[in-house]
Amino acid sequence: MIDRGGHNTYRLLLRKKDRNDPEFTTGKLLKKGLGIEEQYGDFFAIDVPPTVDQPWEIKERDIQILWSRDGTKCAVAIWGRMRGVIDLANNRQVAAPMNNPASPAIADTDWLRSFDKYMDQEKFIRARQRFWKEKVKEYDPDALPRPEDETPIETNFIVFDKGLDDLFAVFEDDGDTGYLYVFAVADQQIRQRVQIYDKAKILNVVPEDVRVVWSADGAKCGVIIWNKMRGIIDRVKNQEGRVKLDGRESPGIGDKEWLKGFDLFRESDHSIQ
Repeated sequence: MIDRGGHNTYRLLLRKKDRNDPEFTTGKLLKKGLGIEEQYGDFFAIDVPPTVDQPWEIKERDIQILWSRDGTKCAVAIWGRMRGVIDLANNRQVAAPMNNPASPAIADTDWLRSFDKYMDQEKFIRARQRFWKEKVKEYDPDALPRPEDETPIETNFIVFDKGLDDLFAVFEDDGDTGYLYVFAVADQQIRQRVQIYDKAKILNVVPEDVRVVWSADGAKCGVIIWNKMRGIIDRVKNQEGRVKLDGRESPGIGDKEWLKGFDLFRESDHSIQ
């Protein structure tokens, strides 16, 4: 076997319970990245995603080197989370031990202050989960989405770019669909979104195929996949536009008004120069 595919499901019956069970055991299992369903206080159905218990290889795209706004601190983020910071001005440093992408990151606001281009991917995923749960409740007021502490943090990959103020343009392939979002870091809210594709497993888009960009004035963000603009969010006009991506030969956005400000394209086929 070269690689695991799909999820595994197990059932667990506790022989010895902690006095704080089932919350104690549920919390321990969730921290390991497992999906949990509990019944009777001692019986658990456990979903093990393919990302668990595999050797982790850090690739170049997983690493982000950052400098603070004032140039007094440098840092490294790996798998979208802050792992180490060096404070040059005060001759000190901090690191968060890392075993896998779910390992806790540096969260102290003093250490993170002034790293304007840093976006904690876990916080984005939580914000995205809250956003869609609210949409579900808008559609069905009687719906009861899973609580946050019982919702695993899972995705396929994320590509992002910093915009004006506290805004980030974020493209996420969650394994099923691909969406472009505008995410506000200050209040951890999704501002806008547009779906780019819904057949992720068939399309097999990888991070190297994706580029997220902002227009020169910061009014619009877009996502480029396979060298063509696939979706744009205009945050000033509160509009979203896309040409649905069904394959490599699907046309990109060709409307000049939508593309205005993105100085990246040839007039002939709207592909990257």
